[in-house]
Amino acid sequence: MHAAKFPLFQTLGRRALPLLVLTLGLLAGATPALAQWGPPPGMPYGGPSEPAHDGLWLRAHAGLAYASSKQSYSDGDVSASGLGLTLGGQFGAALRQDLILHLDVAVVMVRDPAIAVAHGGTSTDYGNSSGDLSPVFFGAGATTYFGPAFLSVAVGAAAVALGDTQTGIGYGINVLAGLEGQIRRRSFLGGALQLLFTSVPHADTSGDSPWVNTLTFGFVLMSGYR
Repeated sequence: MHAAKFPLFQTLGRRALPLLVLTLGLLAGATPALAQWGPPPGMPYGGPSEPAHDGLWLRAHAGLAYASSKQSYSDGDVSASGLGLTLGGQFGAALRQDLILHLDVAVVMVRDPAIAVAHGGTSTDYGNSSGDLSPVFFGAGATTYFGPAFLSVAVGAAAVALGDTQTGIGYGINVLAGLEGQIRRRSFLGGALQLLFTSVPHADTSGDSPWVNTLTFGFVLMSGYR
């Protein structure tokens, strides 16, 4: 697979993930406590069609995803795909009650993806790789609300780990669309579909310089504070 060692990315893909998991856990654990900031018992909180977005806004999400990665060379294409986990978080503030500006981070991890090589009109499966397929995305974007429904779009920098394949820093876009329900005045739960696309350069010793394009489809559950 034209592999080369890339210690920097291994650090990104393997060491950043436990930190992100810990961060998501802290956010999820903080939601009930933050919810106590609501009004006294008996006072209406407002329904999901009347969002109370004001000031600080946090969201953490986790779920299942299917990722597919492709590298195109002069003599054929190499692809990797499989099911895995997707994790992410967003931190920002309300510009209006229905518009949030935020920073965005997303990590996908697929263990031992299936490898296939296409050449001369034929495709050959090589079974599962011993490495990981792990897109990592950092960016900024906005979330807009339509009552309980929302659409979140962020653009930014990305990297991808594919076994020991050497890659650089490229670009990506992360899209979430779903529904959220208010459980207390300032806290919410929800679910969403995720579409994450990343494209990163791949420096190869053979002289080819393909870009690694990865598309991830996911379903996530989320909680947060608004």
